Amino acid sequence: MKRWLTAAGVIIGLGLLFGVWYIGSAMAQGPAGWWWRMEPNRSGFTAPRQPEMMGPGWGMMGGMMMHPPYGRGMMGRFGRNTGNPPVFGGENIPVTPPDDGGQAKSQAEVSYQADIQPIFDARCTACHGGTSGLFLTSYDQAMRGGVKGPDIIPGDPAQSRLIQYVRRGYMPLGGPPLSQAQIETLTNWVAAGAPNN
Repeated sequence: MKRWLTAAGVIIGLGLLFGVWYIGSAMAQGPAGWWWRMEPNRSGFTAPRQPEMMGPGWGMMGGMMMHPPYGRGMMGRFGRNTGNPPVFGGENIPVTPPDDGGQAKSQAEVSYQADIQPIFDARCTACHGGTSGLFLTSYDQAMRGGVKGPDIIPGDPAQSRLIQYVRRGYMPLGGPPLSQAQIETLTNWVAAGAPNN
């Protein structure tokens, strides 16, 4: 009887270990994958910068990090990848861009050098200037995109990941969201065809 209980304990333990490994491995990118949605650095836990860069185990490690000040008990949520970028903040933490009183530039007025690159330099290049797959230090690099391809689709802000991420408050990660005027300026630039002017 004792041997049987020991064997059953080993089998159960291996099953649990496999389950943890499988869930961590199931966080693959793509429409059929699963993801672990991380809250942006509110507990001091350094999470990967993009959901598609999370390797096996990150989701479980993030899930074990208790996060009581924000009322969820965990740092993130596990869910099915629908192909849309994750939305952070949720119902407990509103994501509202601050109103800086600035005016957004219209499509005809937006200049990459005068309006867009200064936004990238001030708010984006700390992470997207050499430490991640997307580089926003020059026009050519910004248009090249990141690990998933182009993040800026000229003429189509709705399909541009850059616009989706800043509108939803996912970027800049770990910092305050862009102002409404900055978001509208970026959107108008993309809608105008993302010119290098």
